[in-house]
Amino acid sequence: MLIDTKKIPTLIKKLRELERLSSDPDMLPLLASIRVENDASPPAPQRRRASGKQHAKGPKKGDLKKGVSAAINGVSGRFTAPSIVEIMKRGGVAFAAQNPHIAVNGVLRKMVEKGSLKLAMKGSGRTPNQYERIGKGSGD
Repeated sequence: MLIDTKKIPTLIKKLRELERLSSDPDMLPLLASIRVENDASPPAPQRRRASGKQHAKGPKKGDLKKGVSAAINGVSGRFTAPSIVEIMKRGGVAFAAQNPHIAVNGVLRKMVEKGSLKLAMKGSGRTPNQYERIGKGSGD
């Protein structure tokens, strides 16, 4: 077997770029959306409406944020994205997202950026971030 060593630096450069992209939390939803399981064909592309809203019978833009906020209001102390997903599922929420954990985590990060939540403990690996409410009803 022959190995083309001239391609190795280019491959290393591409792998480093992939590593950089995968470590960026804002890129995780994008990477998850293009991920394909082994021996599986890629999912068919989905059409998006210009308004960003789904058709009248499906979830509308902003529904996820409202659902996450409602779930958070029923929690005291710290919580994680997976715990919020479970609360919402028990409440009968049907998620439009392929991966509800990523979608909910995105909403929680936005809420931290806007100052309505605080990141109580940064997660690592398989350990999720822990969040706390700020102000009224948070125990502060």
